[in-house]
Amino acid sequence: MSNAGVSGPAIRVATTIGVIKWILVSLALLAGVITVIALFSDETTSSSLIGVGGGVAAILYALMVWVLFGWFEHTLRALAEIATNTRTPARSYQQAPQFQPPSAGY
Repeated sequence: MSNAGVSGPAIRVATTIGVIKWILVSLALLAGVITVIALFSDETTSSSLIGVGGGVAAILYALMVWVLFGWFEHTLRALAEIATNTRTPARSYQQAPQFQPPSAGY
């Protein structure tokens, strides 16, 4: 018996988590780049330091999102694989014995 369709929904959710992860990482890094460019285009010293801080904060935020969502995705994929590999077909279960009422004269 094939176990191909056992964990399909879990794999789809894990893939969705992975896509959301990369979208959030991309948005965080894009926001960081825009912040750095905008603050470095201003000629004051304090805005340049704020731009460096914004860039570092965007990188740290993107790393945090990548690790957290990657952990969620990996855990769900591992659980789906475990469920697929440990599934037992229903016909291989041992059947319970039929009930027999006690006899009156033993």
